[in-house]
Amino acid sequence: MHITKRARSLENLVALGALAVGFAAPAGAGYMETVLADNPVAYWRLGETSGSATAADASGHGHTATYGGTPALGTLGAIVGDANTAATLNGSSQYAQVNNAGTGTLVPGAGSWTMECWAATTVKKDAVLMKWYDGVPGGGYGIYCIGTNASGQLYAQIRDDATSPHAATLYVSPGIFDGKWHYIAAVLNRTSNTLSIYVDGQLFGTPTDTANVGSIVGRVSTAPFTIGRSYQAIPDKYFSGSIDEVALYDSALTASDAMAHYLAAIPEPASLGLLTLGGLLVLRRRRELTRRA
Repeated sequence: MHITKRARSLENLVALGALAVGFAAPAGAGYMETVLADNPVAYWRLGETSGSATAADASGHGHTATYGGTPALGTLGAIVGDANTAATLNGSSQYAQVNNAGTGTLVPGAGSWTMECWAATTVKKDAVLMKWYDGVPGGGYGIYCIGTNASGQLYAQIRDDATSPHAATLYVSPGIFDGKWHYIAAVLNRTSNTLSIYVDGQLFGTPTDTANVGSIVGRVSTAPFTIGRSYQAIPDKYFSGSIDEVALYDSALTASDAMAHYLAAIPEPASLGLLTLGGLLVLRRRRELTRRA
């Protein structure tokens, strides 16, 4: 059988790409290190085994969370090649929560702030991925939050604790309801007075102005930080899907930081592989992070 030069060249490219991939960095190596290098004030990997009552704070700051409603633990995590697992929530009664978070390092104050996680869902509903709410059900002021709505949007919201409170909310439509893992970050930058959303390392939408939003402080020391629920809403806004690698920072992650965190979870083939069809095929395969729960 006659093999054309073009076909043989294609075979060589695929083989060379596969060889280059063999020398790539280990999958999943460095994601936790990348997060910790940016000094989070709290970092819940949610990698506990089934039956665990609490979620450890990997930042070392001691903000242990408590699981509520017995979520499914030990499910497939977001980070490629990392044995650390995720939590899967049923959308009606399951969550994680840090009690007594109304004062101290989990409150933004007048500084910049970043909320970050990985999430996978197919359910378009009013739901909260993470939230701090300074008050009791039905009242209160200070808020920071990332959530979704029934229209298929992702949103970020902040609200100060002034007598006449000021708020800023940003809605984007990044198409995350496909059951695959997506990196999500909301960044409050007090220098530029903006609230921005990053999805899979990329800026989505136009950052909204936050110049009128004052200090986000804690009035009620018992106010919780929640993962997967709203806490104060009636009815509550539970998240349905898997969530992983939740982190908070008392700084504004930059665009390059967000991309670095995203790429740290999805190891790339070696440089040579990226230049060949084989490397590109493997790269495409590794980007398919379909949730398997």
